[in-house]
Amino acid sequence: MPTMAKPAEVLAQMSTSKRLRQTSFMGQWNLAGLPAMSIPSGFSSNGLPLAVQIVVGRPFAEATVLRVADTLQRQTDWHLAVPPADKLM
Repeated sequence: MPTMAKPAEVLAQMSTSKRLRQTSFMGQWNLAGLPAMSIPSGFSSNGLPLAVQIVVGRPFAEATVLRVADTLQRQTDWHLAVPPADKLM
């Protein structure tokens, strides 16, 4: 599932209050006490970072969630990719 409802914003458009009002798909897992993890999954058409939540585990199954994330990152190189600086500003 996605981490956020839309891609990251450029730095000049970011603000804490705006960020807190955006739809996130992470909070319900925190409230339920279930471990989840988000990993890089690519870039938007504008070149900004995207992430995806993988695995929502049983309570106290953090090690399982971390193993799945590690396995997926070993199969891709998105966690090493850096967007061009001109896309971030």
